[in-house]
Amino acid sequence: MESFSYTDLIYAVRMMNSSRNAEGNINKTKNFCSELTLLSNQFYHIVSFPKFTLDYISENIQKLTGYTQQQMDLKTYYNLIHPEDLPLILLASKKLIEFMVRNLHQLEPLQIIVTFDYRIKNRNGNYIRILSQHGMISKDEQNGTCKTMSLHSDITNFKTCNKINFDLINYGSPIDFIFPDDELNNISMQFTPREREVLSLLAIGKNSIEIGDQLLISKHTVDTHRRHMLSKAQLCNTAELVAFAVNNNLF
Repeated sequence: MESFSYTDLIYAVRMMNSSRNAEGNINKTKNFCSELTLLSNQFYHIVSFPKFTLDYISENIQKLTGYTQQQMDLKTYYNLIHPEDLPLILLASKKLIEFMVRNLHQLEPLQIIVTFDYRIKNRNGNYIRILSQHGMISKDEQNGTCKTMSLHSDITNFKTCNKINFDLINYGSPIDFIFPDDELNNISMQFTPREREVLSLLAIGKNSIEIGDQLLISKHTVDTHRRHMLSKAQLCNTAELVAFAVNNNLF
């Protein structure tokens, strides 16, 4: 089966919405949506705002995470996100939701598509990297509500570093929404004093064992600090981390 696009999903959901009043057609249309999402590395969900309720999640969620549709809700899903990625993903999601709800009169469905990636833990305890595309599919200006659809793809085999990439595509008129903004870009610079100590020693070429001996901590602790800094700075390796620190006068 060939891969499908975000637009294909929109078409399927619109079919589902138009069939809700026709007896016997709801299950048929949902089955059609499920057939579209039989690819083992993808699933999608639909969420209502501002109530923040999960309206639907495709059955492929089980193939990627080990959790069934019935076991999955938004709280469970967010709890699966890697602790190092979660603060940034929550902040990014909050900014997108607030912008959509605040600007319902200005935005049209599918005008903007926001993309970011992160790690989630499956039921076996292993982390996979998910690329998520988010867009508003319907709105009710009178009641101040909207629905979004998010398409998620497993990109573990295509991306190995922990850097979270953000992207925004606007298919309509100009909007006053910068994504990622300065807050998202700068949140990574909040290193602890101990992390700065480790970073300064990495910058002069010391390895984890040498740093541990000098700071009286274990090699494992040094490596943990380094991983945390890479995650915060959204970088892929120590060389990039040192260059980032130099450019931003972090030591």
